[in-house]
Formats: sequence, structure tokens, C-alpha cells
Amino acid sequence: MTNDVSIFNQGNAALPAHLQDVEGTTDGMITSGESIPRISIKGLHFQLKTKEAELPLAPKGQHLDVIVLAVDPPNKNVGKAFFQSGYSGNSDKPDCSSANGVVPDHWIDNPQHTACASCPKAVWGSAINAKGNEVKACSDHKRLIVVPVDNVGGEIAVVQVPPTSLKNLSGYGRQLNKHKAPLPAVITRMSFDQQSEHPKLCFDAVGFLDEASASQALERSQSAELQEQLHTAAEPP
Repeated sequence: MTNDVSIFNQGNAALPAHLQDVEGTTDGMITSGESIPRISIKGLHFQLKTKEAELPLAPKGQHLDVIVLAVDPPNKNVGKAFFQSGYSGNSDKPDCSSANGVVPDHWIDNPQHTACASCPKAVWGSAINAKGNEVKACSDHKRLIVVPVDNVGGEIAVVQVPPTSLKNLSGYGRQLNKHKAPLPAVITRMSFDQQSEHPKLCFDAVGFLDEASASQALERSQSAELQEQLHTAAEPP
């Protein structure tokens, strides 16, 4: 999380009247059918990937502002993904995964274990990274369900937050909680840590939606439609 653009560090973070006493959805940040478009962060480049095409959303290395409708899995759970030969950075399906961080996904042919909590692939030291450090063979992640700032009712997309970015996401969630700011009513800026050798996301609140857009975003974040889309987002790409 960076500190130079956040509204919470510029003395103008007072919640607008229309956001007072509104329940947010920040807890999830602290740590088959039609597929949902995904926003790739490969190569420090935000790109919207669909079955048909890839669309750049911002110049390489530049930030992207979004509205986050939901964080999945919720609460302090994290999703899991295991690649037998290591993650290539492509959209290959993992050999084992868990959308809820509790049990393997139903579409996995050969689960590594019956439960994530006791899986030997999910413990530190179960793999060695390129730098020779002990890591988990099965990596953690969160998924953000986002829409464009200027089109709250538009098509959703999924951003997978990698393990190296989870600490920043957690810090952002605590910051929103501190200011009682409901996540779907905040304009979230996703940017890249320029000091990191691999894509590492930073998160900042850079504004609030107006009353009408905030109401629409909050309603959509709690809708049955979004819950259905969360299920679809957890399916293999």
C-alpha cells in the first residue's frame, strides 16, 4: 500500500453523508457456464482477458482505478492453487486448487489432500523458490470482483491477488475499516510496486462514489446475481 495518493492521508477522508453507517465488505481483504473476464497483471500490465481477446486497460506499469464489489473468499480465508511443475505465469489450470481455502475444488481430478488445513503442500518449506527460499508449494491468493469506476452497472471482471500482494491488501482493508468506509463505495487504485521484481499490487483509496453510484454499487455487492458470479469466478479459466 502506498501513501502518496490515498485520500486517507490527505486530510480529506471524512466520509460523505450518504456513506455514514453503511456496512462495508472489507473483512474479506484481511489476511462452467460463461467465464468471467479476468484482469491479468503479468508484466506489470493491467489487461482484460476474455475468451476472444486481450484488451490493455492502462499503459504498462501504470495504475488502474476500479470499484471492488466483493473479495473472495470472504473473511480471512484465502484461495489456494498448486502447480505440479510450478506456476508459469500463463492461464494454465492448476493441478489442485481451492476457491474457499478449505477443501479442493470439485473440478480437480487429483486433489493433493482432502482438506487444505492439513495438506502437506500448504506448509512453509514444501517448495523452494528460484532464490532458494522456503515457500509453500500451494500458494495463497484472493480474488477481487471489480467493475469500472465510470460504469458501476457494467460487466464485472476478476483480479487475482497473488501471495506477495496479500499483505498490502490486508493493510488496505484495515485502513478502510478504520475510516468505516464501505469498500464498494470507494474508488480503489491498483498500482504496481516498482521496487518488486515480480508483479506486486498496491492498493489505495483515491475517492468516493457519488450518492447514486454508491447506492448502486452497494446494492449490487449484496445481490444474488453477484453471489452467482462469485461461484463462476472460482471456476477454472
